[in-house]
Amino acid sequence: MNRKGAELTVNQIIVMVIAVFVLVIVIVGAGLAFYNYIYPNFKGYTYEDKRNLDGPYYNSLIKPENVVASTDGQTKTPYIILNGQKTKYYFTADRKQIKEATSWYQKNPIVAEIDVDYKIKVSDEYLQKDPRLAVIENGELIEREIYKAGGKGQDDK
Repeated sequence: MNRKGAELTVNQIIVMVIAVFVLVIVIVGAGLAFYNYIYPNFKGYTYEDKRNLDGPYYNSLIKPENVVASTDGQTKTPYIILNGQKTKYYFTADRKQIKEATSWYQKNPIVAEIDVDYKIKVSDEYLQKDPRLAVIENGELIEREIYKAGGKGQDDK
């Protein structure tokens, strides 16, 4: 019996090893891309506000005259609207930070942190860079609006 066609040559084995190696690299790359770029978009998707908005503090805070800014209504990462203009600043999905939207290849810098009392603390660097952010300093995001006790002060207008 002549079985000439059933034998594997060294060249065929090398090609198969390279193919398996390339397949492993593609699978690992796809997994890393998913983990780094897709998974964070779904992490913390359901933000749960644990504040008791029926208490006396929030009853006095949640009034139209105390609204200093609003958001564009996106559920995932709402952008901040100041003086009727949409800014490049947005809340992260977990509502613990405000970041500045930059180009797609740069990491978005942190503009402000939300402390344990839900107050917005804008970094000094960004208060100097964009004075409009002083309006939301010490404010609180409640649903779509940012409220601040006393509303806009004279220096915030």
